[in-house]
Amino acid sequence: MRQNIRTRDTSSEKAVKDIRRANRKQYSAEEKIRIVLDGLRGEETIAELCRQEGIAQSLYYSTLASAQPAMAFSSIKARFAWAGVVFMLKNLYMTNLLRFTQTQPAT
Repeated sequence: MRQNIRTRDTSSEKAVKDIRRANRKQYSAEEKIRIVLDGLRGEETIAELCRQEGIAQSLYYSTLASAQPAMAFSSIKARFAWAGVVFMLKNLYMTNLLRFTQTQPAT
């Protein structure tokens, strides 16, 4: 009977896969954000950017897709924060206006 060749090579294939996994670069969140922002800046094409960074375009687009909800949330937070600042400034203005009108003698 013939022996199955695939069963003999599984240990060597497993070793190669383990080595490739160990050598794979792990990008931090800051690096991912930097790469996505560089792509959004549009100074160079996505293909050129990915080539320079040594990543696949699919990795760039999947990172972009996962970052978009966070970017939308941060812009919503910024809008609410700005609305809070405007509200505080209006209150401060009205308070100072009331103080000013109360301290001025009536003419």
